Amino acid sequence: MVDPTILSQAMKTTPTLLADWNIIMPMLIPLVFAAGSLMLRGKDKWQMPMAIVAVLLSLFGAANLFLDILYLGPQSLTLSGWLAPYGISFTADALSALFVLVASLVTLLILMYSPADVDKAAIKSGYYTLVLMLLVGVNGSFLTGDIFNLYVWFEVMLISSFGLLILGGEKIQLDGAVKYAFLNLLGTTFFLIATGLLYGITGTLNFAHLFTQVANSEAEGTLAILSLMFLFAFAIKAAAFPMYFWLPAAYHTPRVAVSAIFAGLLTKVGVYALIRIFTVVFPEGNGAAFEIFGILGGLTVIVGGIGAIAQTELRRMLAYLLMSGVGILMIGISIHTDLALAATVQYAVHSMLVMTGLYLLSGVIGRMAGSFEIAKIGGIVMQNHYVAIAFFGLALAVSGLPPFSGLWPKYMMVQAAFMNDNYWLIAAILIGSFLTIAAVGRASIQMIWRGGDVDTPDGQYEARGQRLGAKQLRVMMLPIAIIFMLSFALGIMPESLIRQANLAAYDILNIAPYVKSTLGG
Repeated sequence: MVDPTILSQAMKTTPTLLADWNIIMPMLIPLVFAAGSLMLRGKDKWQMPMAIVAVLLSLFGAANLFLDILYLGPQSLTLSGWLAPYGISFTADALSALFVLVASLVTLLILMYSPADVDKAAIKSGYYTLVLMLLVGVNGSFLTGDIFNLYVWFEVMLISSFGLLILGGEKIQLDGAVKYAFLNLLGTTFFLIATGLLYGITGTLNFAHLFTQVANSEAEGTLAILSLMFLFAFAIKAAAFPMYFWLPAAYHTPRVAVSAIFAGLLTKVGVYALIRIFTVVFPEGNGAAFEIFGILGGLTVIVGGIGAIAQTELRRMLAYLLMSGVGILMIGISIHTDLALAATVQYAVHSMLVMTGLYLLSGVIGRMAGSFEIAKIGGIVMQNHYVAIAFFGLALAVSGLPPFSGLWPKYMMVQAAFMNDNYWLIAAILIGSFLTIAAVGRASIQMIWRGGDVDTPDGQYEARGQRLGAKQLRVMMLPIAIIFMLSFALGIMPESLIRQANLAAYDILNIAPYVKSTLGG
């Protein structure tokens, strides 16, 4: 029988301050609006304005939380009338606050693009509701302070993303959805099994409490096996080698706006989970896991680059470039120094923005050319110089070339690897970068400079029986232009993001403030 004195000590006796709820606002606001969007699903014209308002408010809440963390350090909110580790905790530090801010911004940009890409049938089927629920799952994953609730938010993301993936019901979508669902469910199954076994050993699933319990546990061999199970589960979610097949098989099948939100958010949640698990739960004493991180990361970078060169379809090429970027992030985790983790955070922000922009731009190019086949796209520079400039600039960014945002995190990553004598990881990064340059360079030559049959009377572009007018093109190019300018600004003035990435790396390696904010004392 549980001692009533212990239970009384574990219960909350003071009301939660209104200001403390700021931690979950980036998740709670889109959840409320998603419910409203579902109830008003018959009102087609209301769906987009409601989604825009929801994400704007979420972005405001994320910015407010980011500033609070910047000045006050990690913060925590425990719900359900119990203190941590018994209650449901949400904890934010510099890493999670930054990711939540960028995730909300990316979602807003995709919603700005959506009217030109999403038809009424998709709206009636719940497109905007599913996007909001996907943001709920992503932000919930970044903010949760409990490993079981991380699993819950992963399930929210999986259900929402699967719904977005099959909107339209085309054969190619269903084929991609089956592969996507099977491998992600496999990862989720390993995640759940490992979580249950971890609870059996430690008696807790709260991140902050696990930090102390795992450190004091004598079941070192079992914990080492569990760490590898978590690595396998989240490597699937992140699309790391050799568990990457679902990504290039699925990301080119849905609408471009859906592909963009997947590219910008989903794989980064898997990487975030790896960072959180292997800095809070298994912070040290399992060097084998970090060595495996390095091996998988290096192979992911190289295989992603080779796959990108081999593709003849634009969106499939982008999927392999996205996968190669995941490898860079895993290399940063494997090196596990302050410089490497700062580069990892900075590269994650860069990838969230640039890969979103490239997928959105692929939709514009596909509509202009009437095809996503690279060989069939030609003379874009003759149709619209702004589209050509945007693709060329974002291609430089994803390759890690100046003057865009990809340069500095790759430079920092190479420097961190050199300082740690990880020369083969340096070789993997450089080979992957060369392969990326070759892939996007070939695509640029074929799509921009190679001549094509161009006939664009009155600024109209013919594609699949649709007319892409100049006004609609401006709508599609606006979020791409914002991403282009952000990447350029972060390339020529990187100090601000580097400073935030250093702060995030400090919070990752110095876990005491995170634990104190959750458990107190």
